[in-house]
Amino acid sequence: MYRIRPWLYVGKFNETQDDDLLRRREIGAMLQLADSVKHEGIPSLYVPVMDGEPLPHDMLRIGVEFVRLEKALGRNVLIACGAGISRSAAFTVAALKEEEGLSLLDAFREVRARHPHAEPHAALWKSMCEYYGEDIPYAKVLQVMWPELEKGERSMPRPGHPKYHTVGEIMTTDVATVPASMPVEDALRLMRQRGIHSVIVEPEQPGGAYGIMTQRDLLRKIVAADRPLPNVAVRDLMSSPLITVSPDTTIRQCSIIMLDANIRRAAVMKDGKLAGIISDTDIFQAVEERGWGPD
Repeated sequence: MYRIRPWLYVGKFNETQDDDLLRRREIGAMLQLADSVKHEGIPSLYVPVMDGEPLPHDMLRIGVEFVRLEKALGRNVLIACGAGISRSAAFTVAALKEEEGLSLLDAFREVRARHPHAEPHAALWKSMCEYYGEDIPYAKVLQVMWPELEKGERSMPRPGHPKYHTVGEIMTTDVATVPASMPVEDALRLMRQRGIHSVIVEPEQPGGAYGIMTQRDLLRKIVAADRPLPNVAVRDLMSSPLITVSPDTTIRQCSIIMLDANIRRAAVMKDGKLAGIISDTDIFQAVEERGWGPD
């Protein structure tokens, strides 16, 4: 749990269940974004927000209003999501912006200075910018997270430039692929068995494009639409064509490509064949651990 202000904390879901921790931090109210946990004497608001998806403006407004009201009542507020990194950070940025009159970027700087792992996803950032009428490219957020990111957001080195790590160094090579005709139920079972959040969909014709089906596709197109699973094939839910990069693409260049396309994963192709997959999480972890590349 991270203390952003004397009255404002950011945490993860399991910390909302820790009575002793809540007592030590004197938490008096909770905005919960992953699931609802009730505690006697602690007012809570559950706002079901999905990471990596656009943030509905009414949810942002309701969440921030709750935080500011509880602060006005003299209570310490905990904003919590699953990992305490993205959704909770986004709402904390919004609360600071409104409470202290900061820009979104300055509010994020305040959060990041006290929570070194805060990383609001690009889709959440874009939604906040739209809500507050601020035009701040996500690349500016990356520069706050990683100051070594060179100025000039589109000044890209050529692939394989020795200054930066490459996609080939950090990609996942054990990729789960499925045919487009596979029933969604079977693909979901495979994802559960392997503990993964997406599968690559094989081209239906020689030389055709690869696709991808993610858990969010299932939630958005099946669960939210109250659509039955039987007789639904992977091709009915997949996104295609899949954005691709080469193993020699630098991770900095790959991050810009993914941000521009508003995607979280890209296929890695070598000599016309699928070589691996890379996600925004892979890039985040690599930069946090090793930086963008050797000095």
